[in-house]
Amino acid sequence: MSAVNRAGTVFIVDDAREVRSGLVRVLGAAGYQVRPFESAERFLEALDAQDGESPRCLLLDIRMPGMSGLELQRSLGE
Repeated sequence: MSAVNRAGTVFIVDDAREVRSGLVRVLGAAGYQVRPFESAERFLEALDAQDGESPRCLLLDIRMPGMSGLELQRSLGE
C-alpha cells in the first residue's frame, strides 16, 4: 500500500466552488481520495452520518457564510 493510500481521505471544506474543484483535481491527480464540501454544516452532516472513518486531513476555509472554519475547528476539538 502506498503512503498516499494509507493517508486516508482529504476533506475539503470551502464555499468557493473554484477552490474546491481545483483542490480536488490537484489532490486527485496526486492519488489522494478527496471529499469536498461547500459548507461546514454539510461536512458535519456527512461526518455524523458516516461510520468508522474519522478525518485525518481537513483543508478548511476560515471565512465562510454560516459556520466559519474557526467555529468548525472548535466544534471538532470538543
